[in-house]
Amino acid sequence: MNEAGKGGQTQVCPQCDRHCPADTLQCGRGCKYFGVTGDSRDGCDHDHSGHHGRICRGPRQDRDDLAGKFERCGRLLSHLLGKRRGQGRILRTLCQRGEMPQKELQDLLGIQAGSMSEIAAKLEDKGLIVRVRSGEDRRKVYLSITEQGRARVAKTSEEHILRRRAELFSALTPEERGTLEGLLDKLSADWDKRLEDEGRTDLRRCR
Repeated sequence: MNEAGKGGQTQVCPQCDRHCPADTLQCGRGCKYFGVTGDSRDGCDHDHSGHHGRICRGPRQDRDDLAGKFERCGRLLSHLLGKRRGQGRILRTLCQRGEMPQKELQDLLGIQAGSMSEIAAKLEDKGLIVRVRSGEDRRKVYLSITEQGRARVAKTSEEHILRRRAELFSALTPEERGTLEGLLDKLSADWDKRLEDEGRTDLRRCR
């Protein structure tokens, strides 16, 4: 299976809750799904087969440049914050807003359509949400949270989330954290402008 989808857009792996882009697969299951072999991983030094969940650090020659360090930190941060944070965002949004169209929810959260459908199916299987097709337009699907889903949201308090996020940067001094925040704000503004200049405004919602 090719990694590029329609219009040259990178496909998202549906094999686990991380939903990795096909060009940055992080587990053996994803590599098997896309038919990625050892030779096509461009020098990756991990054995992906049978090691679901193991983080691949990518090509050796790119690992230590600045972008590579950002990519690795991003993958680690994703794991430390929880693989199913996408499910949590969906549940919290439905809890706050009530029933809403699936398309509207995926646009609001910046989730790709394929990933949204898969995540919604998993949440429904767990009894956390209900999916209902519109009687007027069968193409439109509405999502609503169940009482079980509300109970799941209630277990994770905002205070706990904020404390967990802060702990991830405890290795830095207050001065280092302040410097890092300033640098990240600067990069974010620059990258946001680059996306705008390239006409990729659909990606700016991830800010």
